[in-house]
Amino acid sequence: MFRLLNYQIFGGFASFFRHNSTCMSPWNDGLARFGYPALRFGPPRPVTPVVRALLVANGAAYLLQLLADRFFPFTYWFGLAPSQAAGGALWQLFTYMFLHGSLLHLLFNMLALWMFGGEVEERMGSGRFAFFYFFCGVGAGLCTMALAWGERVSVVGASGAIFGVLLAFAAFYPRRPVTLLLFMVLPVTLEARWLVGLYAGLEVLILAAQDGRGLGHVAHLGGLVFAGLFLRGPGLLELVRERIRRRRVARQVRFVREAHEGRRRLQEEVDRLLDKISARGMAGLTEAERKRLYEASEQLKKL
Repeated sequence: MFRLLNYQIFGGFASFFRHNSTCMSPWNDGLARFGYPALRFGPPRPVTPVVRALLVANGAAYLLQLLADRFFPFTYWFGLAPSQAAGGALWQLFTYMFLHGSLLHLLFNMLALWMFGGEVEERMGSGRFAFFYFFCGVGAGLCTMALAWGERVSVVGASGAIFGVLLAFAAFYPRRPVTLLLFMVLPVTLEARWLVGLYAGLEVLILAAQDGRGLGHVAHLGGLVFAGLFLRGPGLLELVRERIRRRRVARQVRFVREAHEGRRRLQEEVDRLLDKISARGMAGLTEAERKRLYEASEQLKKL
């Protein structure tokens, strides 16, 4: 009934496994011989609390979405329709992250969250990670609204927040190798930092090819932008504070220099008038010079 954007996940690539480890699988050994890192098929890492809660919440929301859409336009009201959100439906900036356009859309997003989110949560701490996740998701929604203020098309999906998590993973572990299945067949290994660069580049190219009309891709890039702001925020704030401090010090130095220069000029003027008095007496000063001598003397006392 409604066009649901944000369907293309990670520019057509499927993230599969990460980490270099050994496995007894003959296929895995064959990959290693051809230069690919071995893939780990052992017991998975424990799912961290916030990641677990997000996995459950997204799954439950998708089931609710399937059921509710049979009775009323649930996705339209709780997905992100920029025109509605701009008109006051601000809850959509939060709820759209839990809705998805298809089961495959949901599975790809949750796979990426499970793969990368756990280590980011462990690095950040659960509370900060939860704030970061929603900061990226809401920020992605705001970017979508900014570029499509009057659109009535609903955008759904956690991809904006997921892209933020991916950028955080690359920031914390830039040289960590990540193995992908290109077109679900060919294993390709990239360092995390290059993986994020590849995804960002693909999103920019796709968005440019669509003349900025791909709202889902706007959300993806928005998630990356807000993740960068979050991660660089403390450093940027410190940089801003340092610049403000330097400007304040520069103003104080300039004020002192100007005050010193003003005192020097006043003193020279008073000395000139006093020299004239010494040479000609008080009668040698004009009325204006006497007044000026008095004013300059008073100013010097204040300085």
